[in-house]
Amino acid sequence: MNVRRGLFRLWIVLSLIFMIGVISVSYSDVESEFERYELGEYMASRSTLLLPVSCAQARGTEGDHYQRAVMTSKELCWYDEPVFRELYSEYDDLPQEQLAHRMYQRAGLETQPAARPWVTVGETAAIAVGIPIAVLLVGAAFVWAIAGFAPPRE
Repeated sequence: MNVRRGLFRLWIVLSLIFMIGVISVSYSDVESEFERYELGEYMASRSTLLLPVSCAQARGTEGDHYQRAVMTSKELCWYDEPVFRELYSEYDDLPQEQLAHRMYQRAGLETQPAARPWVTVGETAAIAVGIPIAVLLVGAAFVWAIAGFAPPRE
């Protein structure tokens, strides 16, 4: 019986280490997914399209023409579309959708697919909890099978 208790304690310790590892490895993915979600919600609430530009290539003055923000560890300057088209006339020939795609791509931000942060959290939790539970069930099955080979007690 001490073997079962010892194996269960070993499973608890290894499961906690595994869960901490999964959480630490996937933390940045979950964080970036929440950032994308917040950006999408903010964009949907605005009446005009916001376009990102690297602040090293910004034109105009901060506050009047653009706002600074840090997204995915990058400092970006955000322009309303009419102001952007006024300051960056080389993009006048592009329709709104192509312009948005190009500017987001240059800024290193994804435009598709829509952010689903809670799905990412759920997938991470399923891995962090599901694998240790599967190991527990397989281990318990082996202990049960091996116990069947023990001589009968009187």
